[in-house]
Amino acid sequence: MPKKTVKIILDSRNDYLIEAKGNQPKLLEQLKDIVADNTLLNTCLTQEKNRGRKENRYHEIYDALEGIPECWEGVKSVIYVHRYGHRPDKKRTRVIIQNIITTSQAVHSRMQKK
Repeated sequence: MPKKTVKIILDSRNDYLIEAKGNQPKLLEQLKDIVADNTLLNTCLTQEKNRGRKENRYHEIYDALEGIPECWEGVKSVIYVHRYGHRPDKKRTRVIIQNIITTSQAVHSRMQKK
């Protein structure tokens, strides 16, 4: 998502939840550093069974007061989501930024609405 889109979201007084992906290697590296250096605020483990498959998600929310480049306006927390299920070779980690500080359960709920 372009940074100018983030500004439009904030100008319209809305919140955002944005996944950092592999095509943003610099941002991903900065987020990993933030997670290593900042406070863990909240965690949550969720389990779901969907289409006969069991999936676990472990959410970690970190304070992002330091380390986020100014061009990513309004970021207040970094979320790591570790996903794993019945196939051990299919583990996945997602890194997400958001402009609010909330609980892991609320993040999980917001992500399910996507």
